[in-house]
Amino acid sequence: MKELANMPAVFSIRDLKKTKNKDLPIQQIIENFMQEVIKQGNFETAYLFSQEGLPIAQQYSDHSTRMRTVEISVMMNKVQKFMKDLGKLSRIKEIVVEDEDKKRIVFRFLPFFDQTAILIIVVPPRKAYRGFTNRLAKLIVALGKNNNRTV
Repeated sequence: MKELANMPAVFSIRDLKKTKNKDLPIQQIIENFMQEVIKQGNFETAYLFSQEGLPIAQQYSDHSTRMRTVEISVMMNKVQKFMKDLGKLSRIKEIVVEDEDKKRIVFRFLPFFDQTAILIIVVPPRKAYRGFTNRLAKLIVALGKNNNRTV
């Protein structure tokens, strides 16, 4: 995927530590990367919520519509727990909801500061999302592990 090659050099924890961005609050670092992911992947929105539904970070494209994300994140946390019980699954990583036009809402469950955070990405029809989402998720998990700071 050639778009991934266009990502900024600091799209990793190792490279982030070499820049002035390392001193920014974690929320700002995540939102900066979300903004780049939205731009490069042509996504509509990206959100990160705590398991209680509290917003941690969010970014919107110019053409996005804001949705009731707090309620959705709380509901998806409950759905994740239900699906784990129903299917005897160990840890659910992702749930994807797709409409008939192929627009998707991706829910990625990530360890973040000893909790499970929910990353929500709204992807337009016929757009690849895994590469960008994986890189963003790795950065979020690493920030949650490698920092003594709060969000």
